[in-house]
Amino acid sequence: RLPDETIAFVVTSGMDQLKPAFDGSSLGQLWNNPGVQAFYAQTRDAIVARIQQEIAKSDDKGAKVLISLLPKLAEEIIQCPVAVGFVEVPAENSTEMPFGIMVIVEAGKRKEKIQPLIDQFETLVGKDAILDKTLGDATLRTIKDSGDVPVVWGWYRDFFVLMVNNGSGDW
Repeated sequence: RLPDETIAFVVTSGMDQLKPAFDGSSLGQLWNNPGVQAFYAQTRDAIVARIQQEIAKSDDKGAKVLISLLPKLAEEIIQCPVAVGFVEVPAENSTEMPFGIMVIVEAGKRKEKIQPLIDQFETLVGKDAILDKTLGDATLRTIKDSGDVPVVWGWYRDFFVLMVNNGSGDW
């Protein structure tokens, strides 16, 4: 049973298994159309350029590295079985973001590729800025002063867990 606050919940077996079926579907054929791919590439490039402009204004050197890590991390994660849930977060618990996201990745053999990216992120944030909390057999991490939108991440065996804005701050 999912919590009442659940907005959406999606599970995939990973792109290795999904891609052939997706490519054969009508949506996959549309997605693979050269015109759609050109539109996607143009839109993606415009969004990335805008993000880079905003980062340049802020003089946040670490943000440039973080932005470069996210596509690499996403590329590894989508190859794995993944469960993603979206939950409503009451406005009094999060003025910045009215929803929370939980991602559980069954990393398996890809853990060796995902962990170095997580290490780079943690180095960027700074070990002194990260707080660890043990929950049963798992150690989850968060940024000590993460503001209104807390981010929590960690490993439970071969499962990578990421929570963004769990609302109450309890974890």
